[in-house]
Amino acid sequence: MSSGIRRLLGFARRGGARVTALDTFNRADNASSLGNADSGQAWTANTGTWGISSNTAYSSTVGVAVALLSVNAMNGTLVCTAARPASNTGLYFRSNSGGTAGYRIRADGTNVYLEATYNAFTVLAQAAYAYGTGARTFTVRGIGTAITVSIDGVVQLSYTEATPQTGTYCGIYKNSAQTTGQYYENFSFTRA
Repeated sequence: MSSGIRRLLGFARRGGARVTALDTFNRADNASSLGNADSGQAWTANTGTWGISSNTAYSSTVGVAVALLSVNAMNGTLVCTAARPASNTGLYFRSNSGGTAGYRIRADGTNVYLEATYNAFTVLAQAAYAYGTGARTFTVRGIGTAITVSIDGVVQLSYTEATPQTGTYCGIYKNSAQTTGQYYENFSFTRA
């Protein structure tokens, strides 16, 4: 762990930013594991094969791939950059450890969606969003019943759910026929 990350996590423990999960994915290449986040939590590949390449997380799986880690809180802000977004790129938020209950935020090149899963996905909100090429930073903020989804600092979706999901896992998601082209970097969760 770098000294900068140790300082940030130390500040969080003293009541500052309250970062509970942080991963730059800046570690040795590994084709079959994400290993542990910079903040110490182990990543779990719930579906698909996940690895590290050139200091980014990626999945070599054709189709759905989900990797989760514990953030020990349901309320907070999740941020992650999709370094080369492709179809169906996104995040899991307030998930259970198995990825079968919680929220999925995904962009498919035409729209951005907030979906709830209870073993099947239901679209709660969607908006037109064509992300084109290049890196995009996804931000999801959930406080109580309110959820806001932003891309590159611009709010795309705001939603209020009467009975919100309460999972304490977050993660990264992809679903496409591509085995290359979707990379993730700079993952963080800050507790509210």
